[in-house]
Amino acid sequence: MEQLNAKLYHKYTALKKRKLLDEGLDQKRAADINELRQAMKDWVAELQSENERLVAKLTQKEQQLVEAHTLLLDETRKTNELNSEILKLQCLLAEKNDANHIATGSPDATAEMTIENQTPISPAKKTPKSNSRERNIRSIEKAIVPRNGFQEEGRDKTYEHLRECDRRKLQYLYVSSAG
Repeated sequence: MEQLNAKLYHKYTALKKRKLLDEGLDQKRAADINELRQAMKDWVAELQSENERLVAKLTQKEQQLVEAHTLLLDETRKTNELNSEILKLQCLLAEKNDANHIATGSPDATAEMTIENQTPISPAKKTPKSNSRERNIRSIEKAIVPRNGFQEEGRDKTYEHLRECDRRKLQYLYVSSAG
């Protein structure tokens, strides 16, 4: 029986050692898990603060972009308004110059008036000189393009007005150079 008691005692001590080792390992694992959990909490908090900082920075950049876009649109609108005003003034100046030439009775203006007041000639009766004159004016008109691209609704009207002014200028110049 002593052998049996010795065997049981030996098994009891082995189990006790194993139990103590397991408890020590469990405590060590629990400490490691708690340490990892705390490190992850710190890391998540750091990432959240970094995210908030980046969101604030992004919001600021978006506001700057909106402000810059608004300024660009305002400047573009002002530029287009000024360009259309310049075109109107140029046409008014051209009309004034045309009116001044007519009022002074200059020979160039009377030649232009004579051409404008003539009755239309049928295509069969046109002279080669008048046909070449029309071709020259049309080719010059086709070469005329607006100086700046307009992005407003009134650009077609302005373009037509510009073409009409340029057509009158070209007719005047052509008649005065041919006259």
